[in-house]
Order: sequence, then structure tokens, then C-alpha cells
Amino acid sequence: MSGETIVALATPRGRGGIATILLAGPRAERILTHLFRTPSGRSITKWPRNRLRFGVIVRKNKRIDEVIAGRVRDGLLGPECVEIHCHGGPAATAALLDALVAKGAVLVETQRVLADSNRLNAIQKEVLEAIPAAGTERAADLLLAQFDGGLTEAARRWAKCPADCRDEIQAARATWEAARLLTEPPRIVLAGPTNAGKSSLANSLLARPVSIVHETPGTTRDY
Repeated sequence: MSGETIVALATPRGRGGIATILLAGPRAERILTHLFRTPSGRSITKWPRNRLRFGVIVRKNKRIDEVIAGRVRDGLLGPECVEIHCHGGPAATAALLDALVAKGAVLVETQRVLADSNRLNAIQKEVLEAIPAAGTERAADLLLAQFDGGLTEAARRWAKCPADCRDEIQAARATWEAARLLTEPPRIVLAGPTNAGKSSLANSLLARPVSIVHETPGTTRDY
């Protein structure tokens, strides 16, 4: 993607309070300048690094959304990266992405770009591939703990002094395994004779009424 200006949604798709859009590449600043207006309607021609501005994104004289935007020193997608923070509704986010694409940006998936880059180590790339499958807050927390250090940092310290880090390495491996099971959960079958208590056992294990419990044989035939 060398030479292209890419745009990616950094926050999860769906409803949310705020969405973050990343714009990176040689034309990122120029594209933002074309679309951004201050509350008074002025254009911005210079975007100093690490300085955020409040304004609106305008396309064909139509206001799309109020945003906070700026150029960051070393963004997730590279040194020439612009961050745009807008309202998190799907319609507003989609309209903003469409406006950026119409100005020449190429829409990509954030995880795919980062995983293909040389800015991350092998464990961080694996974490990014797994994050979309994190269906719970607990799973996301465990994965992000690995991204921010986890096994990589423990391995670095182990290389300097193995005797002092053996327990830490084991703990980090256990955390990663727990996160993997949360994103790729095992399939478990409860099988047994009629009215043996399979539904009651399922409800007890999951701590919620997922199966109907009744004395009539065959009430619950499957999960």
C-alpha cells in the first residue's frame, strides 16, 4: 500500500458514544483540509502535530458530523497519520468514511494493516487477529494485556536473567491460553437419558436459565 492514503475505523463497528477514524498516507492532511471546517466555517490549512481542533466535516456543502481532528506524531498507521473522532452512530461513521473515500482514501481494516506492518512483533500481530473474536470484556482485557507487554516483555526479561523470570513466563502463558479459550471456546455436549437432569445441569453451570426444566420427558431436545 506504499503511496496510498488509507482510512480505517479504529473503534468497533456498531453503536457507540464515539468513533475514531484513522487517515494515513501522503494525502491524509490534504484530504482532511478539503473536508474540515471550523465552527465559523473557515478552512484549516496547517495541522501541527499533536494539536486537536474542533469543527465539522462538510461534503458538498452538507454538514456530516461534528468532529475533533488532528495530526499525531506517530499514529497507529504510521508517522503521517490523522485521527478523526466523531459521533459513534453507524450512520454518522459510514457517512464520514464515505466522504474520505470520495476524496481518494482507500478503506482498509485496521487490524489487517497493523498485522501486515513491521511495527509489531509476532505476538502483537496474533493478538490483533484475535481481538475481533473477543465476545466479552474479560476476553478483550486478557488480549490487550498481551498486546501491551505480556509474553513479549516477559521473554525479554527472561533472556537477561532466566532464573528470575520462570514464574512470570508461566503466568503470561496461562493468561494467553485463557484469552485463546475465550475467543475460541470449546464445544461441550451434555448427553444422557431422558429426565436425567441435563437441562438443570446446564442452567447450574451457566448460572442462568438457558434450558427449560420440566418433568415432561423430551421438553428440551437440544441447547
